[in-house]
Amino acid sequence: MQKALLATIGLVALFNLFFYPLNLGVGLSIFITLTSIFSFISRDKNSKNLDLALISSSLSILFAFLLSYRSNGIIQFLDLLLSAFFGSTALIFYKNENRFKFDLPNFLLTPLYSAFSYLTSLFNLFFQPKNVTDSSKNTLSAVFKGVFITIPILGVLLILLTNADPIYSKFVGDFFKDIWVRLILSLILFFVYLPIGLITATKFFTQKPEETKNLAHHKSYELMILLGSISLLFASFIIVQFQYLFSNLSERQLHELGIKSLTYSEYVNKGFFELITVSVIVSFILMYVLNIIHKLPAKSKIITQIFASLLTLETALIVLSDFKRLDLYQLSHGLTRARVFGFTFLIWLTLILTIFLISLIYKLKSKIFFYSTLGVTLIIFLVINILNTDEIIATKYKPTVNGKTDYYYISSLSTDAIHGWDQALKDAKIIVNELEQKPEITSDDERKLFYVEKSFNYIMYKTDILRDKYDSDEELDKRHSPDFQGGDIPSKMPYYTDHRTWRSFNWSEYQAYLLIKNSPNFSNLENYPERVSKLKSRSNNPTPILDRDTSPPLIR
Repeated sequence: MQKALLATIGLVALFNLFFYPLNLGVGLSIFITLTSIFSFISRDKNSKNLDLALISSSLSILFAFLLSYRSNGIIQFLDLLLSAFFGSTALIFYKNENRFKFDLPNFLLTPLYSAFSYLTSLFNLFFQPKNVTDSSKNTLSAVFKGVFITIPILGVLLILLTNADPIYSKFVGDFFKDIWVRLILSLILFFVYLPIGLITATKFFTQKPEETKNLAHHKSYELMILLGSISLLFASFIIVQFQYLFSNLSERQLHELGIKSLTYSEYVNKGFFELITVSVIVSFILMYVLNIIHKLPAKSKIITQIFASLLTLETALIVLSDFKRLDLYQLSHGLTRARVFGFTFLIWLTLILTIFLISLIYKLKSKIFFYSTLGVTLIIFLVINILNTDEIIATKYKPTVNGKTDYYYISSLSTDAIHGWDQALKDAKIIVNELEQKPEITSDDERKLFYVEKSFNYIMYKTDILRDKYDSDEELDKRHSPDFQGGDIPSKMPYYTDHRTWRSFNWSEYQAYLLIKNSPNFSNLENYPERVSKLKSRSNNPTPILDRDTSPPLIR
């Protein structure tokens, strides 16, 4: 109780002094690191999983700092999810006296164990005071008395110190500006972290007694029926698909194979997610089989191995079919985020199925199997953080619509794609300059203007955010001065200036800011929306065609 209470108070104090308000950026990364330190301080001394707990804590901290490395929202969400997952895993490892047996399903359920343990600890803290020891009661009583005595003394000293120094007086004024919000958040943090520090998780990671051979013998019949039926179903699907699985057809040749879809877009959308779902379901079935297959009698084990290995290979072929669909789409229309993460997931699933197949044929030790699957998963997530996916999309494999680069989509990407923004601006400016030379604006020109305007709006909005966040105070005052042409946007000031702290620093955003600041292509952007509006006013067509290009077939 003493350690958990002191660690909680310390964490709340650090939050108020350095991390309020907690923005998405390096501040959140450091606060997650402090949370990992908190878990370490409140650990159970009898835990037999300290090595695994430290590994999990390190991974939680690693993915927390990757949050402030990329600005791609999807990658940031995945990093936050992984940081939370490994943080909860570390918590259970720190608190558990039972040695973890490298059981993968048990490991994946760790966040649920953490949530259950937290709720139990919270309930015990408030509703079971009779179970609290005399020492803990005395500790809580002493804490409340200490707070009661300290508050008035601190108040008097604070008044004296603020009167003694104007700089410190300003700091205190800023601190107390949101005092009620701070108090509420501090109480929330206190009653969130204190139960975490008091968690006991000794019930988890206990091993079930092994099944008897008689039960395992009956289990083999269940598995053979299940695996055999799915294998036959998959075989029929693969046989039908095999004739065009390795074909390289143009978009207009799809109908020659009996595929009614007119475009790769329709072809991929109709089957991709269904095949992904099928593969995931079968992967869970195979994971279940792996847990019990080596407990089966010798004859039953061999037959089950054959069925399970066949199903694994068939699932790999289905993954290959999905990969082929996506590759056809990419070759004709470049990459988007959905396609990149689709490829990434398929590669990960293929590697996992390979590990499953090896484990079915040769019984891998539970520790090797656990670290293999975890290692492959971590490598995939690290790769998508290290590789700048938005930059690759925007510059290497540009998304196209009917052969035309989709700069509208590129301009909607994160600051990771800053060089793509640069090219999008060049393209938009060329279109505006060309149309200003034309005596008449046609309906097709109106369509172009629609997407040019959208691209300008996207980029201007994002560059304004970056400049307001990373400009010096002098530059910010100049841009928001009424005398600065195009720069008077006081309605945005409160939002942006609230984020001008070290806590919200993001590496990708800052690199993009430096390019924007030094690139002439990003200057005088405020003039272009007005020029686009003048061009639109010359059009006789009030309802433009909103497709990127009018050449068939139109691709979604």
